[in-house]
Amino acid sequence: MKSLVKRMMSLAMLLALTTGMVFAQTEDQEPAEEGNQHQHRWQLTEEQKAMLEANKEANQERKDAFKATLSEEQLAILENTELTREERREALKATLTEDQLAMLEANREAAKEQREAFRETLSPQQKRKMFRKRLDLTDEQKALLGENREERKENRDAFKSTLTEEQLAILENTELTREERREALRATLTEEQLAMLEENKAARQENRQEFRGTLTDEQKEMLKKRARKGGKRGGN
Repeated sequence: MKSLVKRMMSLAMLLALTTGMVFAQTEDQEPAEEGNQHQHRWQLTEEQKAMLEANKEANQERKDAFKATLSEEQLAILENTELTREERREALKATLTEDQLAMLEANREAAKEQREAFRETLSPQQKRKMFRKRLDLTDEQKALLGENREERKENRDAFKSTLTEEQLAILENTELTREERREALRATLTEEQLAMLEENKAARQENRQEFRGTLTDEQKEMLKKRARKGGKRGGN
């Protein structure tokens, strides 16, 4: 029995490492409730929950199908505790047949398509919330983000209170694009309003730098990867 349990654990580890089929934790799990008024903006819908459940079942079926192709020799590699995790993975990959390699590639593609299809259903608020869960922010980092968010809101409200009726009308002109509204408004701003915008911009930059100073190397790398993905999507 112990041998069977160990074999199953080793196989699970291999599949997570080699196939890339296991979804990110933030996409597999429903976000924890926070009990605030914005909660409904990022909670998963019933349709999204059903989609995740279907994806998990399909993922399990693919893992079971791949497991059934492993020989005794391949399973023995996974159970070799004299090798490191990386060494076991490389040793196993060296023994895989063309059919097994093709199955792994097909599984990776299927998992990727599922993740992308699920992400298409997410609202901007859900994406931000799930990414922050993946960052695993500390309580201090969360508090700092909250303080920065409140400061940005106060600055926006203060600036908006300086706008005239004509300037507000520009912002509400739906015949203009967002860029056109911004340029038209900027052309009407007073020196005091322009100075306020610059001060707000400087405050945002300072807050971003302060927050980045609290990030671990792992968190910084995750942010870089997200930025690169965003750039690729924007260029398509």
